[in-house]
Amino acid sequence: MPTVAALKSIWAAQCEALKQKFDSLPVDAWFEKHTAVTAEDFAKEPHRNKLNIIITRTSHLQYHSGQVMLLK
Repeated sequence: MPTVAALKSIWAAQCEALKQKFDSLPVDAWFEKHTAVTAEDFAKEPHRNKLNIIITRTSHLQYHSGQVMLLK
């Protein structure tokens, strides 16, 4: 198992990498089709864009973070 310090370092590096990717994406690109969504599904459900996928996955992560907190 990695140490707490190692996990914090990995977490910080991952957050920085995500921030760089998010900052480089133009505003209009957030509303484009996400790669996990087919063109047919996106035509029927345009809300399945990159921004919405990030929001739902972040919410899912928060759910599991809450579960981990209950284990303490």
